[in-house]
Amino acid sequence: MEQSTKDAIRSLRSFIHPKDILHLLPTEEGKPSGHKNIKRVNTRAHINQSGRENVWLDTWTNKKFVEHRDRDETYFYTSQAHRGLICLDIDCHKLGDITEALAVASELKREFFPGLHAEPSTSGSGAHAYLVMEWDWLGSAKDTTLSVRKQLAAFGRWLTDYAKNRGYEFDVIEIKGTPSFDTWTAKGLPDVDFGQACKLPRNLEAIETTSRVHLSDVMTLVDDNQDESRQQDSVRRERVAANPSGRIELNASTGNDSLMLSRQDVIDRHDEAMAIMRHMTFSVNGKKSLSVKCEDVSLFLAMLHAFSESANDDGSMPTERFRKTWNLCRQHGVTDRGFNASRFAAIRNAFVDAELINMKDNRYSFHPKTVNGKKVDGFAMRWALDSVQVDILVSLEDSLSSPLIPTASNSPQEKQLRRRLSTTCDRGEGRGGFVLRNRRPRYCPIELLTRERVPILSTAA
Repeated sequence: MEQSTKDAIRSLRSFIHPKDILHLLPTEEGKPSGHKNIKRVNTRAHINQSGRENVWLDTWTNKKFVEHRDRDETYFYTSQAHRGLICLDIDCHKLGDITEALAVASELKREFFPGLHAEPSTSGSGAHAYLVMEWDWLGSAKDTTLSVRKQLAAFGRWLTDYAKNRGYEFDVIEIKGTPSFDTWTAKGLPDVDFGQACKLPRNLEAIETTSRVHLSDVMTLVDDNQDESRQQDSVRRERVAANPSGRIELNASTGNDSLMLSRQDVIDRHDEAMAIMRHMTFSVNGKKSLSVKCEDVSLFLAMLHAFSESANDDGSMPTERFRKTWNLCRQHGVTDRGFNASRFAAIRNAFVDAELINMKDNRYSFHPKTVNGKKVDGFAMRWALDSVQVDILVSLEDSLSSPLIPTASNSPQEKQLRRRLSTTCDRGEGRGGFVLRNRRPRYCPIELLTRERVPILSTAA
C-alpha cells in the first residue's frame, strides 16, 4: 500500500466514528432494482451485548478502505462527536442529473469552500461534496452532537435555497455523515446514538486537500447570506414594481448592444411554445418533460428571435449569453424561472432533433488551452432558429393534434415537418430523434477544430 493511501486512511479514521460501519449488500430478492440494501455491521444490540459478554465489534480496517476505493465494496460512515467529515448530499432523484449536481458543487467550491472535493453519489444521479469540519465542545458528547446536528440541518436548508435561487434544478441538499456519540443504556450497557450515514469518498487522498471549516464560521456564513438573500428579494420586488411591463434593455454585459426584451415578447411566443410542447418530448437525461414548462420554451424562443437581430459574426450562439440574459430577465420580472443548464440543453436538443434549429456546426470546446505556444479560447456551436419551420408548425396545430397519425396535406414542407415531429415524439426511451442524434452538440478538443478560431465570448461576454 502506498504511503499516501496510508496517510489518507489515518486521516479518515480521525474523522469517522470507529464503531459505526455500514455495508452495501446485493439487492435482496423481491426488492426493486434500485433498492439499497445497506446493513449496519455493528448494530445497537451487538454493541449492547459487547458490554456484558466477550463480544468483539468489527472495526475500520485498511482492507475495508482499499476495497471501497477500488469499488469492490461500498461502505458508509458517520462522524465522531468532536469533529467529522461532513457530506453535502446533492440529490437529483426527480429533478436534475449528475451534471447539474456537480455544477452545484462547483458553485459552492467557487463561492464558499475552496478545494471542496465532490464525486458522484451512490446512485450516480447526484453528487457528494465533502467538508472536513470541526466544532466547539459543549461539555458532553450528547449536548455537542445534538447541537451540531441541529445546526447542520439549518445549513442544509440554506444550501438548498441558495443553489435553487441561482437557477440550479435538483431535489435537495442533505447534510450527511453527521456525528454519532457513545452513550449508555438504562442498564449501564454501552450504546451509540447514530448520526445520518453517508458513503465514504472513493478518492481517499482527496480528503487531505478538501476544504476545512469550523461550524461557527459556517453558521456565520449562513446568517450573513440569509440577510443578503432577503435584500436581493426586496430589490427584485422593487424592480418588478417599478417596471410593470417587464421591459428590459439587453446591454453589453449580455452580448447585446441595444436590444429590448419584455414580458410581452415572451407572451407573444406563447402560441409557438404551446404547439411545440404538444408535439415534442423534452427530456433532461431521460426524465421526460420533468423540468421544461411552456414558459421556458416561450422565453427560449423570445431570446432566439432577439439574438437573431444581433448575432455573432461567426454565427455562434454561446450558452453563456443565454444564461446571463435569462437571469437578467428573472431579476426584472420577465420570468420567475431561473436559468438551468440541463433544462436549456433539453430544449435546444429537442429543437435540433425536429430540425427547428439550423445546426451549422455542432462542435464546441469550453476549456482554454495552449496550442503551439499560443493561448486559444473555447468555441461555441454555430446554430440559429429556423423561424420558417416554427411558423409551419403553428399553422399545422390542428392537423398535428396526433403527430403519429398521418393526415392529408398538399404541402411537401408540411409532410416533412410532420414526419420529423413523429420521430421526436415519445417512443418509450425518453428523448427521440435517434435519426438526427448526430446533429446534437459534440465536444471537440480545440486542437482538432479546423474552422477559424473565434473566442467563445467574442460578442457575448
